Amino acid sequence: ACQAQKSTETATEPTKTGETKDPRYSITETSFGLVKLTDNYQQIVTKYGSKNVIDQELDQFESGNIVTATIVNKGKRDEFIIYWESLHERIESIEATNPESPFTDEFGIGIGTNLEELVKINGAAITCNGFLWEFGGLISSFNDGKLKGPAENRPVRYWLELKEDNEPNTAIIGEGEFRSEAPEMKKSLQHIVVNNIGISKL
Repeated sequence: ACQAQKSTETATEPTKTGETKDPRYSITETSFGLVKLTDNYQQIVTKYGSKNVIDQELDQFESGNIVTATIVNKGKRDEFIIYWESLHERIESIEATNPESPFTDEFGIGIGTNLEELVKINGAAITCNGFLWEFGGLISSFNDGKLKGPAENRPVRYWLELKEDNEPNTAIIGEGEFRSEAPEMKKSLQHIVVNNIGISKL
C-alpha cells in the first residue's frame, strides 16, 4: 500500500525542472503556492483542505521565540509554513525548508540551489552572513545584480546553508559578512545552498 501511495505522489508532483510552471509550486511576490499573502486561515483551508492545514507551536528563528504557525501539507515534500502577524487573520511570512521542496520562484531558484548558481543568475557578487549562528546564511546584499530581496522591496527571500561533508570551511563560519567572490567563499560556492525560501510582507 505504501508503494502505491508513493507512486501516486510522484505522479502528481512535477519535477523541479518541469517545462510548465505549476502554480501549486510557484513562488511570486504576492503568493506561495496557492496561498496569497492577503489570505486568511479560512481561505487557506478552502484551498488545501482542513486535513492538510494544521496549527503548531514553532520556534521561529531558533531563538526561543515560540509562535503559533500554520503548516500546510505537513511531512510531505511540498510542506510549507505560514507565520501570522495576527493569528489566522493576517499573514506575516510563508516559507519552505524541506530539502525535497518543489517550490521555485520566477528565476527557478528553490531549496538546493547553490551559491554558484545564484551568482550566475544575479550577474553580480552576493553578500551573506557567515554560517552556523542564529542569522547565519542570511543574504544581506545582491550588490545591484538581477536578484532582489526584502532590502530592495522584493518580498521573496532566500537563506543559505553551508553543507560540507568533511571539514567545514571555518573561514566563513560565525558573524561577519562575506562576498561570494572572496577567496574563502569561492572554494565553498557549490556547498553553500538555499535551505529556506519564502516570501514576507514588506
